[in-house]
Amino acid sequence: MNRIKLGRTKVKIDELLQDAFHNIARRAQARDIRIVLRIPATMTPVFAEKELLRIALDNLLENALRYTNQNGVIEAEAEETDHEILISVRDDGVPIDAADHPHVFDRFVRPNFACRRRPDGLGLGLYLANEIIMLHAGRIVLASSPEDGNMFTIHLNKPALAIVPSSRNVGASVAAAIGHIDQHIARVGMQVAVEISQVFSRARF
Repeated sequence: MNRIKLGRTKVKIDELLQDAFHNIARRAQARDIRIVLRIPATMTPVFAEKELLRIALDNLLENALRYTNQNGVIEAEAEETDHEILISVRDDGVPIDAADHPHVFDRFVRPNFACRRRPDGLGLGLYLANEIIMLHAGRIVLASSPEDGNMFTIHLNKPALAIVPSSRNVGASVAAAIGHIDQHIARVGMQVAVEISQVFSRARF
């Protein structure tokens, strides 16, 4: 199995999002889910761990696909300001209860479990996405409403990603994330351990 190669390189967010979006297109179409992608003609490249950033995007899109009803809509959009790059993924499924918002990025949590469609998965996708974005000095914000469904928006700080950090700093950040996750592996079965290892434990610096 190929290893994840860590080390920040110049990443074109628009191309990365296009690739991740097209990855779910066939499965979305098989369920008659309409998919919409909106990106600017050009975007400023950033220095990021490309493979990890792709995993974060994949997880947000997989989450949207899991909870969007047949004949629903998934929308992804990217834009940038002077200081931020914003990447949003919206589904029109059952909105996550406001009371669950503070816990949506917790480990092994599937918010609004009683109401959400297809309660499969391990409750790690959003957690891992959030950990990866925090490694890039960013954040993910959730907005939900009955009219608009759920929208997860990644906020990436452009000045923080404008230069390549030392490999030592990158390694320390990822090692910290691995440590946070490893503390909880013992609580669950081998399936969870395998999923986590595929994301972080096989990484090399």
